[in-house]
Amino acid sequence: GHYPRQSAEFVAALQQLHGGLRETLSILRWTGSGPHAVWVKDSPDTLALTYRLGAVLPLLSTASGHVCLAFAPQAEVRPLLEREWPRRRAEVGPQLNRWSLQELVAEVRKRRLARGRNYLHRVSAISTPLFDADRRFWGVLTALGPTARFPYGWRSPVARGLHAFSLEHAVPEHFVDSLQAMPAG
Repeated sequence: GHYPRQSAEFVAALQQLHGGLRETLSILRWTGSGPHAVWVKDSPDTLALTYRLGAVLPLLSTASGHVCLAFAPQAEVRPLLEREWPRRRAEVGPQLNRWSLQELVAEVRKRRLARGRNYLHRVSAISTPLFDADRRFWGVLTALGPTARFPYGWRSPVARGLHAFSLEHAVPEHFVDSLQAMPAG
């Protein structure tokens, strides 16, 4: 079929974005068990900080997870949220509640972006949703880098580049299958 060409074009667009931003980029596929890293391209100066391929990220404590909270089917999100809630609530305290979560989700939907910092690993990330050709939520595109120098602002080149990519590119139908046949570069 012609899907390898579509996937090759999609990856070429990702490579171009990566070359422009010079940050680690990761694509995560939404599944019933959470967002799974299916494609990772490290930045030239990255610390060995990226989650590995196949890693499943939590919803409440990551930028990628926040995008899933906002855009994934709520019936699929709910059980994961209920499983994560007690531990996350113990970590951050009463500022995590139904209202703060609703506020977060509303902001992510409005901006089409989420951002987060991992203090333990000193990593910051910005994420944007990806959709398929039928405009169904497909997953997440995340840029991440060392907090010390990562451009964290909503108007930063990273945020703008991700936002534009999300609007301009649908994920091709057989993208994940085609990755097996393609080097990440």
